[in-house]
Amino acid sequence: MSAAAEIERLIGNAHAHVTAGRQCIAMKQPVNLSGLESVVAQITQQLAKMPSDAALAQRTALLVLFDEMGQLEEAVSRLHRETGEQLKNMSTRRFATSAYNTSPNKP
Repeated sequence: MSAAAEIERLIGNAHAHVTAGRQCIAMKQPVNLSGLESVVAQITQQLAKMPSDAALAQRTALLVLFDEMGQLEEAVSRLHRETGEQLKNMSTRRFATSAYNTSPNKP
């Protein structure tokens, strides 16, 4: 397999990981990005072995991938914020309930 074909295969694999991450977020499930990190590391290694002009030929595909990864990062951050807010609200309600249950004026 040529180096360019290997990069294309890896970029396709990275797209699949991004899509899987989006699906997990849509279902409000945990997102495991270790597979995506591994593929990105492999892409970087393969690009380092290629001549500059051959690596530049992959530029457009890489920019699209980076854009998708940025959107995934924003979605993960948004879900993280929403989850934090929900936990804070639950904690506040639990504290209020606990305070009511320990009130000396309770009938």
